[in-house]
Amino acid sequence: PASVALLEDGELVRRAATGDGRLPLGVRVPTATSVCGEALRLGRPVRVGDAAAAVCAPDVSCCPHARSTLSVPVAVR
Repeated sequence: PASVALLEDGELVRRAATGDGRLPLGVRVPTATSVCGEALRLGRPVRVGDAAAAVCAPDVSCCPHARSTLSVPVAVR
């Protein structure tokens, strides 16, 4: 599965998604604790190899049923 979240008013908002077990469109993803937010803050990709074993930051609950995650910020300059 893959998803796209856009930064809106300081929060990431899920606007597109594919695959099973995904969160509905329009869901707000916290930038302070999520893997997506960490990628945004760092300005670089963030990978979580084993989401089931990830008990510390970053939070991968925004990617339900994912075995691993790769969050990549895309910026227009």
